[in-house]
Amino acid sequence: MSSKDFDRIFREHIQRIFVPYAESILGVKVAQSKSLPTTFKGTYARELDFLTEVETNQGQKLLLHFEFQATNDPKMLCRMQNYHSLVYCKYGLPIHHFVIYHGRRKAKMKTILPEEDIFTGFKMIDFSQEGLETFLSAPNPELVMVGILSDFGYRTDEEAIKGLVQALKITSPNSVELRKYLEDCQMLANIRGL
Repeated sequence: MSSKDFDRIFREHIQRIFVPYAESILGVKVAQSKSLPTTFKGTYARELDFLTEVETNQGQKLLLHFEFQATNDPKMLCRMQNYHSLVYCKYGLPIHHFVIYHGRRKAKMKTILPEEDIFTGFKMIDFSQEGLETFLSAPNPELVMVGILSDFGYRTDEEAIKGLVQALKITSPNSVELRKYLEDCQMLANIRGL
């Protein structure tokens, strides 16, 4: 099975797999969700105005990034966030950003992201550390299906697979959908080496 097959399976079922899963991890209820485009037009290959590496008296290395701006750009904060990502991925050092504004009108650009908008890491979803029971009792077939990647615990592979097949029969709306879930589950089982 190729990584494209794996990606396809998760793309097809992502709303019904990960939204309920995120609800349980975050302890929130999602009232509504919708998929958004994942392809962004254009390029992230940006040219910075000025970037320099410095080392402090204490021996700490860090980067200083300067952008020169003549107009009030309402997207400046987003631009700086993108620059931060690009620079950090390349150099892996702390970065201090500065916008040097030289416009005729007073600068009105936002300079600080709200705390909830700041990327500080991500939550790891490691299905191999989740117990099979979570998926056997899942309310929808998409969640049941990914149970094939979970920790089977005391169950043999055969017992776990039988349990998942039974749960898919219960949660699938019809035989056509059941067949599709079983095929996708088989592909995921191949990834796991079953």
